[in-house]
Amino acid sequence: MTQNVRFVYSTSSRNQASVVMRTFQLCDMMKDRYSDEFDFDTTYDLNNTHDSILIYSKHAIRLLTPRACEILKKRNNKIILDYICEPPKTTLKDYVDVYCASSRSQETWFQQQNLPTHFVCHHADPRVVERFKGGSVSPEVKYIGNLQNTIIPKGLKIRTVTSNTSTQSNLDWMKELENPFIYYMIRKWMKFDGFKPFTKGVLAAQIDSLVIGQKDTADNNYYLKDYPYMTSKKPTDKEIIEVVNRTIESVKSKDSDYDLAVSIMNQIKHDSSYDVITQQVYNMITSL
Repeated sequence: MTQNVRFVYSTSSRNQASVVMRTFQLCDMMKDRYSDEFDFDTTYDLNNTHDSILIYSKHAIRLLTPRACEILKKRNNKIILDYICEPPKTTLKDYVDVYCASSRSQETWFQQQNLPTHFVCHHADPRVVERFKGGSVSPEVKYIGNLQNTIIPKGLKIRTVTSNTSTQSNLDWMKELENPFIYYMIRKWMKFDGFKPFTKGVLAAQIDSLVIGQKDTADNNYYLKDYPYMTSKKPTDKEIIEVVNRTIESVKSKDSDYDLAVSIMNQIKHDSSYDVITQQVYNMITSL
């Protein structure tokens, strides 16, 4: 009899991008590769669940209580919490079998707290990857995301496309990702950001694009340590404009910085492939 693995979500947040990706899409990926060893499914109802591995998405964790954990553990269930960028709830510590880390910075923090952890890279949305047409990197710079999360100097002209991660009703922004370009990843960091996964960088890598990022922020130092197109942690408008212009000229001329950037992004593409990520999930659940 195969072991049950259930990706747990809350009905009120099932259309949130993080839930769609880290619950439904990740479950489908695991079914495609490891269904001969495990029975994978998604659920919000655990009333009769026993002898299973439960992987909670961050929104479902918010509804999880110590009492609920006690009941689940009495039924011989294993509990994995995937907080993504949120800090862990100390009240659940005694019931958690594994903390799933979606970023290297989060993995390091869990390890420093002596908490059992496994890293599972945040994947690129398959709906974007499937519609990718390929081609050479265009010297066009684009920001795709919530405008409140970025810093764009007044004197900088780049293409901005708003994407709403709280709903799946409008996915027109995915059209902007059909061909390679320069992905603008300058972020306005906020206290509640926590351990942000390298989502935009992974997405850019999977569609053969390049990025412009910041040093000393989240996972950028891990993935982009020697990457040539970077600003400082808290760049001035002048610095941002200079880095953007230098990046554009480098892509146009395909100089040595361009070659280095492509090499680094290719490594990220490999390290964030679906085969690598599902192997990471497999390693996590077989550790229990």
